[in-house]
Amino acid sequence: MTGLNKKQQRFCEEYIIDLNATQAAKRAGYSDRTSGAQGHALLKHPKVAQVIEEMIAERAEKTRITAEWVLEQAKIVYERCMTPIPVMSGDTQKLDENGDPLFKIEHSGANKALEIIGRHVDIQAFKDNLEVTVNDDLPDKMERAMSRAVELRKSAEKSVTH
Repeated sequence: MTGLNKKQQRFCEEYIIDLNATQAAKRAGYSDRTSGAQGHALLKHPKVAQVIEEMIAERAEKTRITAEWVLEQAKIVYERCMTPIPVMSGDTQKLDENGDPLFKIEHSGANKALEIIGRHVDIQAFKDNLEVTVNDDLPDKMERAMSRAVELRKSAEKSVTH
């Protein structure tokens, strides 16, 4: 027993399809209007997070696809994409203006593979998410400021009347 209600369980099942919390929340039956917030909240729910982790681990075991496997495949793709391929014209290799043979490489595939590798080794430039620190005591500070403003106004009014 997972300890989740039916909607939460469905969210977990939907989330592991594409790892998109908003879309998973919609498909699980949460409203379109609140699906973004619901999805975010569900990912932070300890039991939901545990079930998702278990489901992903189970899937990785079944498919034998792990982070290491993905990293190795990205490395292979990068190496293949960076292997120079002769530029041909019929049976003859094309030459540049200096008479040197022309080669091409697959830049886009190599760049995508490097992006995957960079994310795996945690290079900050490849992060999609911006980390933000929220100062939760802002409402308290505002309330204190308002109280101080009221005190100052009362003090000013007293000094004017005396």
